Amino acid sequence: MHRETQAKLAHIESRPEEPYPPLQVVERAYPPTQAFWPHYWRDTGISVVASLIFAILFIWLYDYLTRMDETPHPSQPAMPSFQFYSVQGSLPTGNRDEQNPALLTQQEPTPLALDSPFPRELTAHEIHILLDSSDLKTKRWIGLLLSGFSVEEAVSLRVADVDLSLNRIYIEGTSPRSVPLTLRLKQAFLASTPDDSPEIPIDAEEISARIACASFDSGLPHPEEIDAATIRHTYIAYLVRQGIKLSELERIVGRFPAKNLALYGRLSPPGPSLSTNRVTLEHPALLNHEDVT
Repeated sequence: MHRETQAKLAHIESRPEEPYPPLQVVERAYPPTQAFWPHYWRDTGISVVASLIFAILFIWLYDYLTRMDETPHPSQPAMPSFQFYSVQGSLPTGNRDEQNPALLTQQEPTPLALDSPFPRELTAHEIHILLDSSDLKTKRWIGLLLSGFSVEEAVSLRVADVDLSLNRIYIEGTSPRSVPLTLRLKQAFLASTPDDSPEIPIDAEEISARIACASFDSGLPHPEEIDAATIRHTYIAYLVRQGIKLSELERIVGRFPAKNLALYGRLSPPGPSLSTNRVTLEHPALLNHEDVT
């Protein structure tokens, strides 16, 4: 076996090497530490950038294809614009007992705050102008709204509910109460004629229409914002600014939703609240001009 092995070795060593290709070891093999292909981080960045560009182009194309003409068609009425007012700039400060209620409504409400839930608030001077531009019926309805009446209660008012001798108006219905009869409102009732009796059937639409006509005739700015709700809000804000207890507000203006009472709490000045007998219930616009000034 040894001789055979020597013979094979001699045979191998004697063989010519020309037929075999030459080999050279450049680098020995080793376990890889990272993938040769694909390059994950590079491909991820390319994918993210491409997705953002595609999203921007898609949004631009969608906006371009779905964009509508903002100019209203001549046959279509223009949408009304609404202006909201905030009363934060006219809130009184200091002790409530030292405040003059007649001066509260003379402070101009400052325009602001789109999140304000309140309609426009009128000053005493603006209400005087509105009353001077109103007929007898409209003056009476405006006076009732400025005395704590709702539109429904003003519609259902009867002659027997007005006591001219005691200067009181009695309200029946779901919120029975009595409110003071101010001088200007009393004059409107005294000037009534048989054809102008409060018991003649009317509705809320007629009240709103007459107030709207008076607001346009008065020349006040933005007359389209003046309606029955505006006048009623003006009176409620006048009471709240004096510091009246919100829990007693219903004794003057009737039943009121609790969420609305919470909103009107924004108008209440700092300090303890006052009972109804410690605030002035008569709105200055329904008194004599001399009393207001």
